[in-house]
Amino acid sequence: MEQVILSFNTIMPLFMVGALGYVLMRVKVIDQHFVDVGSGLCFKVLLPILLFKELYTSKVLDNFNTRLVLFSLGGMVAILVGCIVLTPMVMKGSSKARIGAVAHGIYRSNFVFIGLPIMESMFGAEGTANALAVLPFAVALFNVGAVIIFTIFAPEDSGVEGVSLKKILKSIAKNPLIIALAIAAAFVITGIKLPVFLEKSIVNIGATATPMALLTLGAQLDFKAAAKNLKVSGAVTFLRLVVLPGVMVALGALVGFRGAELGLLLILYGAPSAVSGFAMAKSMKSDAALTSEITILTTFFSTLSLFLGIVAIGFIQ
Repeated sequence: MEQVILSFNTIMPLFMVGALGYVLMRVKVIDQHFVDVGSGLCFKVLLPILLFKELYTSKVLDNFNTRLVLFSLGGMVAILVGCIVLTPMVMKGSSKARIGAVAHGIYRSNFVFIGLPIMESMFGAEGTANALAVLPFAVALFNVGAVIIFTIFAPEDSGVEGVSLKKILKSIAKNPLIIALAIAAAFVITGIKLPVFLEKSIVNIGATATPMALLTLGAQLDFKAAAKNLKVSGAVTFLRLVVLPGVMVALGALVGFRGAELGLLLILYGAPSAVSGFAMAKSMKSDAALTSEITILTTFFSTLSLFLGIVAIGFIQ
């Protein structure tokens, strides 16, 4: 019962902030312009500052979990290959844009938005250290994978250029999250310390990232839109929230991971589909509407799936 209560107290605060965003959008206290600006602010400013703060103040290099990082990235690569190979076989006869949206929805999780707050709340310093160890590699691989998927499954008349090493490296180098983590790593490695006033400012600004991210995420929920392709988006939601995390956590337990390590695997593979996928799908001429519907469904049901997953992990000894 103690594990259930702890899991509930970890997930529900995040859910409540997202629910507030949904309600504020419905009663028109906030609008789509606020959501668009807020999402951009989160991705370009607030989340990078939060990640900088977490890495700068952590001791991740003292306890770098190489085994967990390699296992996590190996799983991500395997899922990416599986999505590229198997999705068009299962969806034979569907448009390339639709196949790309499904493959992206299965592969790319919203780990950045909810990974750190859950890991820190549930597993403390060890959870934060594990998340920070995996985060830079996961961010890079998720973004590279998304570019590859949307390029491979771009409609013939889309004008989207083929996959190139230059394009992939450019997408990584321009990612604000990667830049923030690289700068923080430089400070950690060199031992350079920021002035106290600047460090406190970064802490205060970073504290706004998770609430703003969840608020804008909740505001984008549109259940009428999600019902349009319920059969497809429902199947993707089941794979994204149940099958992938279930398989990866089970494999992780078999190779000896426990506690915070399994929590990291649960959230990495079981977080909802990335909220930034809609903008990328739209810019790369994929099925942006289906991408959005998958994000809505996975976001809504992830509250329950992550809660049950965290409870289950507590019983794995």
